Amino acid sequence: MCKAKELYYVTTAGGDFVPEEFGFGYVRALAQGYYGIQDVKLIQAVGLDIEGADAEQILQECIEKM
Repeated sequence: MCKAKELYYVTTAGGDFVPEEFGFGYVRALAQGYYGIQDVKLIQAVGLDIEGADAEQILQECIEKM
């Protein structure tokens, strides 16, 4: 039996278009329905490769959400 209380689903993307949250809905359904983990969070670091973007700052903001 899984004893986890929370799950963080972390994704990164170079651009700012993120289709279907990279499968987050599927992972959330598994975590909640099968493993009993009700606290499931999506954390996305997007726009990392956009010219002028501060990738380190974007990543730091995501880390602070965890």
